[in-house]
Amino acid sequence: MNASKIDIQVDRLTLHGIDARHRGEITGALARELERLISTGGLPRHWTGGDVDSPRVAIKAGASPMTMGQTLARTIYRGGK
Repeated sequence: MNASKIDIQVDRLTLHGIDARHRGEITGALARELERLISTGGLPRHWTGGDVDSPRVAIKAGASPMTMGQTLARTIYRGGK
């Protein structure tokens, strides 16, 4: 099977109340989780029209940067649901 290349561009990720030193960990976890979700579930239908609206996500206090990134990715993948 020949793998296709998909480029995803996140124009802006705003994280209120998050320590800036965790930025790299959060965005890395977000990218890895999106890659995993796409490779196992394919592209979501709501992505096929072009731009995807950014959902608002509430993260539980004390969540690790990895958990934050994964939660963000899953919410984006599901379309904010």
